[in-house]
Amino acid sequence: QASQAQLGTPLPSIPTVEDRLGPKGAGKFGCGKYDDELPTARYLLVQLDPSITEEEIRNYFGTFATIEEVTLKTLASGHVMGSVKFHEPTPILKKIMLEETHKIRGLDVSVQTWKMQKLKKPGYQAKLAEIRRSKGKGKGKGKGKAK
Repeated sequence: QASQAQLGTPLPSIPTVEDRLGPKGAGKFGCGKYDDELPTARYLLVQLDPSITEEEIRNYFGTFATIEEVTLKTLASGHVMGSVKFHEPTPILKKIMLEETHKIRGLDVSVQTWKMQKLKKPGYQAKLAEIRRSKGKGKGKGKGKAK
């Protein structure tokens, strides 16, 4: 299977991190949406177009950081999903991956973390609610030890 470059078709220009965030980066740490969490190394690519290749994913996401691994899998439902694992994830990478709109050959690529996918499952939300209910309410008003 020949790539677009081998066929003589130029690959579209992919914006770099500097193009997206400016030459000074994303600004000061500590004021971002994801700063309280450690950066995720692996991101899920859900509901991919079946024609998107591993090479295209590597070329696109490789402009953000060094990629350690790319996987593609066709599910029993026929949907295609994949993942990208980065070698040294950063808070800026996390912001780009989760807040930017990603397109490969004009096709939308939806990115999420394992945690985001788990939280979307209806059964998981019900399980969390049950755990919260079973913990009960504490005695007192949170102002120190009861006398």
